[in-house]
Order: sequence, then structure tokens, then C-alpha cells
Amino acid sequence: MVNCGDAEVERIGRWLLERSVPDADLSGLNRRPHFAMVAPFTGVCWESDADQPTVQVRGKWMRLISIAGIPIEQIMNTAREKFGNRAQMRFSEDLVELLAATGHKPNWTLTLMVDRSDGAETIRYEEVMTEQNRETVRESRLRTPAR
Repeated sequence: MVNCGDAEVERIGRWLLERSVPDADLSGLNRRPHFAMVAPFTGVCWESDADQPTVQVRGKWMRLISIAGIPIEQIMNTAREKFGNRAQMRFSEDLVELLAATGHKPNWTLTLMVDRSDGAETIRYEEVMTEQNRETVRESRLRTPAR
């Protein structure tokens, strides 16, 4: 229920928990901030263990350079510090939380800087983050065998 990200849902969940476990002390219940489950691209793949993602934007695969002016190296360093060996997965599925951890509160539209696959040109895209994009990324990651 908490993944919905709505404070009303959390309140209902807490009410249900209090009734399910009447003597439970819920005062120390860890409250995790809610982040939207959205993405500005429809696919992510990684070159072996490197922290350099290639993303699918508007049907094309391109090497990601930065998001909202934050270099991808900085984003992935934060991901490694915060999530360890789950950094790439968290990048793919929880980008909003990861960007917040870098000190950037993302808007619904993000600027993506990407290199064409041949490296001949850097392209700037203004992409809207949507739940559908995030779900497409998640589904493709689950279908792709681990490398």
C-alpha cells in the first residue's frame, strides 16, 4: 500500500495494522519518504559492470551523459554509496528517489543529455517522466537475463 505514495493510503495502512496487531507498538515504525515511480526513458541497459547506462529515448538507444544537468558519474556514485550492488537496478526503477539523494528534486520534465550510438553528436531531450515509462523499463529489466 505504501508504494502508492499517497499519505491517505499510508494512514489507512497504519489503521489496518493497528487493528491486526492490537498490542503492537507502532511509535517507532520507520517512515520512508514516498517517491513517484516514474521514468523519462523506456529502456536501460548496462555495459557489463560499468556504471554507464544506455537508455532508450523516443525509440532510439543512446549513451546517457547527464540528467537534469547532473553528470551520470555523480548519479551512479550516489547510487553505489546508497544502494551498493543494487545501484543499477535502483537507477532503472527508482530514479526519482536516486535523484533526490543527489540533492536534486526532479520535476516531471527532465533534461537528458545523450550521445548518439556512434558518438558523433550530443543530443538534448526534454522528456516527461511517466509511470508507463517506468513500468516499461521495469518489465524489460525483468525479461532480460542477468549479465
